[in-house]
Amino acid sequence: MNLRNRILLLCIGLLLVILLLVLGLVQRSTYQHTRAQISEQLRFAHGVLVNELHGRQQAQSAMAELIAKDFTLLGEIADLIASPEQQAQSLSAALESFSSRSQASFALVSGPDGRILAGTSAHLLAGQHLPWQTLINEQDPHNREQLVLFDGQVLHVHVTPIFAPRPNLLGWLVMAFVIDDQAAAHLAQLSGANVALLTGRPGHYQVPSSNLPTTARAALSNSNLHEGRGELLLPLLGKEQLVYRAPLGDADGELQLLLLRSLSEAMASYQPLR
Repeated sequence: MNLRNRILLLCIGLLLVILLLVLGLVQRSTYQHTRAQISEQLRFAHGVLVNELHGRQQAQSAMAELIAKDFTLLGEIADLIASPEQQAQSLSAALESFSSRSQASFALVSGPDGRILAGTSAHLLAGQHLPWQTLINEQDPHNREQLVLFDGQVLHVHVTPIFAPRPNLLGWLVMAFVIDDQAAAHLAQLSGANVALLTGRPGHYQVPSSNLPTTARAALSNSNLHEGRGELLLPLLGKEQLVYRAPLGDADGELQLLLLRSLSEAMASYQPLR
């Protein structure tokens, strides 16, 4: 091989190295830009969902306060308290009607001490005490609410004092509204990201509501996520997901809101350009 051919091969080799370096830099720049873009979208989506949930909770709270002042409800409670030996079917029927009209999962009425008088829940029966005793205070009867995990469901529980009349505390109206898969699908449509509500510990999570398919939910349940709020990368069913994680409401960190976007799918749109 003469000198000219050697120089030619060397130049071709150098061009190939430079080309590979340029492609690598372009790939890295594209990845970083795509990740930053999705990250910004997820943070914006989180703000949208927080506002949506807050507005929904305000509407549900207003409905509960209105029902607590209903004369039919007040009359049924007064009759039951005046004649404890009578059955609570009439009060339960009234609560069933209120639940149906307000789209609540269930409604309960308790005495001032939190002992249930009647309700529409299959798990919380008359004679039991409310499991959310921190939401009732006979000395300071005010509206209180909380997001809780109960019987495998995420519930917005609203507790309203019932007066007859104020300041005589007759009892408490408890209304629970579920955030289920249908609600998660609506939130996903609003945000443009997949939504999952998460609880539990790493490797043994529960996903009480999400718009993710069953296989993805199972994989998410078995995943190991770092503690705390923020952004992370998560391999899920062979695809790299960018996840934004934040506590949900005031549930003492028990419930987490996850927003997910596929980084792998976003990068795939650049493949024809490579």
